Amino acid sequence: MSDKLNPAGASSQAYANTSKPKPLRYGTLADGEIRVIHLHPGFGEDPIRGALQTISVMDQTPEPYSALSYSWGRPDQQQYSITLDEQEFQVRENLFRALESLRRPDSSRVL
Repeated sequence: MSDKLNPAGASSQAYANTSKPKPLRYGTLADGEIRVIHLHPGFGEDPIRGALQTISVMDQTPEPYSALSYSWGRPDQQQYSITLDEQEFQVRENLFRALESLRRPDSSRVL
């Protein structure tokens, strides 16, 4: 799958997707819960991969995470592929670029 998303040496424009976004499906959050993404390691043009986790902010020792604030963007903006929980999802360029720049080359990061 990674070859399809990002052939060796291809720019991120090369694997941009202009198709309609696939909706992210997940359950309802309980009071005090948030979703975080465990952003897997990567560098440069590597495909963006991660795993979603629901955590409680009411825990005495919640898992450390970094907050990311962004705008969803316009619905007509170009979409980019990322993989969450082994499923391909479409995001707009602003989130794609943020995840690309926030990931670490050798360890996961929780956002």
